[in-house]
Amino acid sequence: YERTIRQSTPADLQQFYSTYYVPNNMVISIAGDVTVEQAIDRASKAFAGVPEGRLPTNRGMPDERLDRCKLRAAETDLAANYASLMLGWLAPGMGSSDFAAMAVAANALGGGKGSIMFRELRSKLGIYDVGAMYPRHKYQSHVLAYAFTNPFKASLPSLTANVVLEDVKAALTSEVDKLKEEPLSDKELVRAKGYTIGSYALQHQHIFDRAFYLAWLEAVGPGYEYDRRFADDVEKVTAEDVRQVARKYLTNYAAVVLLPKTESPEADGG
Repeated sequence: YERTIRQSTPADLQQFYSTYYVPNNMVISIAGDVTVEQAIDRASKAFAGVPEGRLPTNRGMPDERLDRCKLRAAETDLAANYASLMLGWLAPGMGSSDFAAMAVAANALGGGKGSIMFRELRSKLGIYDVGAMYPRHKYQSHVLAYAFTNPFKASLPSLTANVVLEDVKAALTSEVDKLKEEPLSDKELVRAKGYTIGSYALQHQHIFDRAFYLAWLEAVGPGYEYDRRFADDVEKVTAEDVRQVARKYLTNYAAVVLLPKTESPEADGG
């Protein structure tokens, strides 16, 4: 939060650094054309003489709850000429047995041009900039579905921005309800699983990315070996698994609508 940053002092930052940035709280990941011996030697020299620290007790992070749906609308200069709709649901972290199924559900909903959101919002409302994200977190995560559109679409000249986005929200929540009630078809399931595995593989194209994912998986819990197991876990997901996680997690949502600021027309001086 802004107030937290403003209240922080240089001493606070130094204390945080000295507490957490210690060897026994780090994961070093090295990827590239080096031998294990070379990597260990270089890392040992880099941390020679650096003492371990006494880490605070890790009490985890309590899950948040959404007891009801929430909606917030605002005008912003950052929206340029586009109106934005974002719907978020609380979702499991990587340590959950539901993680792989939730990843497939999120990509069935909004992953790629073959997703439900792209097909339905494009064909019914003419909106192309849509999608869904599911961050890989250690603790509780979230699924975020988004849609960006011109607030005054030429094909719908009689509608205001609020009405356009309300139509988008209604269409999106309707598709989420279907995901909870109707199992994916075999074609949809195969596409969603293929997209989930393929997009994850594409994120490993650069050596830096390969090192990052090994370290991240080790740091957040599943372990670096999960980098190889992820595709296998996704392949095991069934249409019923997707329906069950959708019913379990895609319930109450938080919605945010951002509209570009508009200036009121000047009064007619005549």
